[in-house]
Amino acid sequence: MNVNLLQLGTGALGLGLIVPKFSAPDNTTVYLANRNNESSESKNNLLNAKRHYYLRTVGYDTAIRFAEFIYFNEIGRLTSIACEDKPVLLTTALKEYGVKNSLQLISRLIHARNTSGISKPLVFIACENAISSNSIKQGVVEILQEEYGTQYKLNENIIFVDCVVDRICNVPFVDSKDNVICKAEEYLSWTIDSRPLECESCTEIVSILKAIDGIELVSDLDFYIRRKKWLVNSIHQIIALYSHATGYYKIDSFLRADGGDKILHSVCNEMYEIYTHNEPHANPKETKRFIRILKNRLQNNSSNVYSALTRFTHEDKLPDFFRDFYRKVGEPTLKFMQETSKRMFFVPFILIKVTELISKKNFVILSDSEINT
Repeated sequence: MNVNLLQLGTGALGLGLIVPKFSAPDNTTVYLANRNNESSESKNNLLNAKRHYYLRTVGYDTAIRFAEFIYFNEIGRLTSIACEDKPVLLTTALKEYGVKNSLQLISRLIHARNTSGISKPLVFIACENAISSNSIKQGVVEILQEEYGTQYKLNENIIFVDCVVDRICNVPFVDSKDNVICKAEEYLSWTIDSRPLECESCTEIVSILKAIDGIELVSDLDFYIRRKKWLVNSIHQIIALYSHATGYYKIDSFLRADGGDKILHSVCNEMYEIYTHNEPHANPKETKRFIRILKNRLQNNSSNVYSALTRFTHEDKLPDFFRDFYRKVGEPTLKFMQETSKRMFFVPFILIKVTELISKKNFVILSDSEINT
């Protein structure tokens, strides 16, 4: 059975992970959709005209093809795709603010499917990491109940599924030959909660997901969320801060400099101790292997500090930055130090460096060309 994938968002994660995973299977028809604004107009126009782009990993370009590009204001076309009599995967990679700004559109698509009489499932997966699909469900229900009455309900074939994604991708750009390029590391991980999909109507979708390399269906997603947050995100953010504080835009350049690799090693050791204390059921051997892979990813991928410090760009964003820093770094570190009376050095020290950077108004401000390279 053929399945529609409707991907909302054509940024780094959408083009770097989601679409490539579904562009190869013959039983999936991939559609791309995005809002049309000045910053992405050139990219969107080329995607609309060519219906392909290039994924660049380790200097090698792979053509990624899709069936059609649709703008967000083309509601009729988006609705027709969402309401085809086949299983539909509706995915988003819009960042937090993008999802919130697109909630009305998501609600309209889900309402159209919900009232279509189609028994095949529509599965919604938010791939932003910072926002859950179930929180989107709450927002959608609130909008639809406000419009259609408090008795409005979603039927059982509208399914919201949480996931964790992990791949370092750069913002897509247009090269000198008018090709859209998205650079990404070779490593990727997409872990999806299997529990909402344990129904007969999801058989085809589950079969497709299981067949895709890099996608894993698990029943204990919370464990993977904590591992991503307290190991990957925390170490990535800390090293990005060290890189910025010492004048480097590229994390791998900082790690090749004198002392950079030593700091990475020390930060990884400290976060390993913090993580295994807070996650006592985690396998120590597997955790060490996971950290070795992460170190290799940071050392061998030319990612810029902006990818980890999008909130450390202006004084107005500092509350969001500190909330994010606490969630990824501060919360597990504070719990560890309070419960063990042990003291860390490299992890807490970066917070002092952050205060120094703020006092000097030394934020991460990169031009579009620097973000894209």
